[in-house]
Amino acid sequence: MNSIWNKNLQAFKRRFPSLFEIYSSQITEFEKKHADNITENPFLTITQAKNGEMTASFNGILLHSAYNPSREAEAVVSETKDVKNIIFPGFGLGYQVNAVSREIRNDQRLILIEEDINFFLTALSVLDWQNVFKVSNLIIAVSCPLDQLISLIEEQNEIGLNDNGVSNSFIVSHNAFMLHSKKYFDQVLEIINRNKKKNELNTSTMNRFLKLWIRNSTKNLNQILKRQTVNDFIKMNPKAENCIVVAAGPSLQSLLEPLKILQKTNTIICVETALHALLRNDINPDFIIITDPQYYAYRHLSFLKAPQSILIAPISVHQAVFRFMAKDILLCSDKIPISSYFEQTLGEFGNLGAGGSVASCAWTLAKQLGAKNIYLAGLDLAYISKETHIKGSNAEKQWNTENSRSKTIEQFSFSSMINSNPEVALNYKNEKVLTDSKMKMFAWWFESQIQKNPDIKTYTLSEKSLKIPCVSTKDVEELCKEQKGSKCTFITGKPYVNEEQFKKTEEAFRKDILPSLLKRTEK
Repeated sequence: MNSIWNKNLQAFKRRFPSLFEIYSSQITEFEKKHADNITENPFLTITQAKNGEMTASFNGILLHSAYNPSREAEAVVSETKDVKNIIFPGFGLGYQVNAVSREIRNDQRLILIEEDINFFLTALSVLDWQNVFKVSNLIIAVSCPLDQLISLIEEQNEIGLNDNGVSNSFIVSHNAFMLHSKKYFDQVLEIINRNKKKNELNTSTMNRFLKLWIRNSTKNLNQILKRQTVNDFIKMNPKAENCIVVAAGPSLQSLLEPLKILQKTNTIICVETALHALLRNDINPDFIIITDPQYYAYRHLSFLKAPQSILIAPISVHQAVFRFMAKDILLCSDKIPISSYFEQTLGEFGNLGAGGSVASCAWTLAKQLGAKNIYLAGLDLAYISKETHIKGSNAEKQWNTENSRSKTIEQFSFSSMINSNPEVALNYKNEKVLTDSKMKMFAWWFESQIQKNPDIKTYTLSEKSLKIPCVSTKDVEELCKEQKGSKCTFITGKPYVNEEQFKKTEEAFRKDILPSLLKRTEK
């Protein structure tokens, strides 16, 4: 019997009993056919290296050195010393994994990704993995669905930044290790790279607005006592089966008349930039969402009234937002530690996600409201007809105030587009449209969330928008004819926060947390 196999198998079973149980039939079959005949393994070609160790190849391509696999593997160790996560998308027989496991710190995580269980079992039959199974923070992802993979690396309750998650990782991506499942591993690397870009965007936003977030949040702390949270609101209201997320893209102009009809049967969730266009056309959204801390964002609401709408905002928005005339104002969770610190003691306000755009928060709200169908209106993520916003939006009104013979509205719009480094992509009609990397990142967020929630159907009401995989088109006129009945009515209630508990938390926050946050803004 293969003693290496037996030791590894027992260690694997002790460390990951659930994973062992899931693949018990494949393990039994591998043991019968291949565990004792490693040189006749059908998955990898196993041969002896010059130094007597075993090496392997796949389709004639060496995975490890033909002379000294262990010494070759040592080279990767120095690259992994200063990172939180060490990620292997494929690992061959595991020489590099073993080398890393002997030097890894307790505060580091070792993440091994493999699509085919037989390649993992092959490694266990050839090389001693005892040191690997002793690693305190070890994750083995076998046949892990791609939409769940990133949750193994990123902290899902924190905003991803350059100093955490995939951005604080070393990826041991040897092409030879990934050849046997190239398509899968290509997608793994793409997901990792996308999340790195997302973290770069989050970090840039954090660095730019942290001081403003802190100033606004500390001034708005009393709103926690005054406002009901999104979580409490959802608990006391019925489900909204059909929701329309309204953004301020150029295509919204053609949808305004149908939206007058659809508001009778659909819950309308509007981002703040689209509010002016809706109210001007007698469309009263059920919800308005604003998350941007800048005063400029508040100007999308200034001089407007929406007494039939519920406004949703985090405590980091400009103070004037809480003076907006609405049916009610609800608090949602925020991206920075101030909100989360209070939520640890007082209960979660309501996490609307970290997709990077207000529209992503609107989609998440629709999901939390229990929507089965979500329709996207004006979410173009592209420069349709070289326009950035619907006509009459606040962005265009701002340009109007600065308009002159030498600096026309068209020049402002064109400059805005060019400064974003536009790229060519496809819309739902497979026609070329201009977009940019930031909007493509938002599109990927929608794609990933929709894949995770297959029971929710997401449609777009504009074929001219940037194509998002998993999003189907829906003819708006047909939708108007199909939908009948009336939508649910929402009620709001009083906040549940205990005032004494709040004051204790506020005192601790100002003493323990606020000074360190302010120090970070000085860097």
